[in-house]
Amino acid sequence: MEKRPNPESSSQPNQTLYIKNLNDKVNKLEVKRLLYQLFSAYGYILEIYVSKAPKKRGQAFIVFDTVHDAALALQALQNFSFLEKNLNIDYARDKSDVIARKEGTYEKRAKQKREAERAANT
Repeated sequence: MEKRPNPESSSQPNQTLYIKNLNDKVNKLEVKRLLYQLFSAYGYILEIYVSKAPKKRGQAFIVFDTVHDAALALQALQNFSFLEKNLNIDYARDKSDVIARKEGTYEKRAKQKREAERAANT
């Protein structure tokens, strides 16, 4: 049985890490750049998503090429002080779109399907 780095985690290990407790006072592009510098030491990064939406501020998703690389980063950087706050890291609940496309299993999410239908009807 695989050992989980975060005993409180409810998500299965996968290539995507969910980061919360980011400093939301720092510019989104700067946060993305600094996250890349920090996390790329643990493996090849496919994508970093940082949102400034009001409900998602202070959060990011980092998609690694392999589960192994994501696990290394999670173990090494859990509670790491980053921009004056300690990182809270877990595996993402859902497979990222980047990984789904890479595996050939990508399907539009419900919201994207609704938006596509609305656009087709107008």
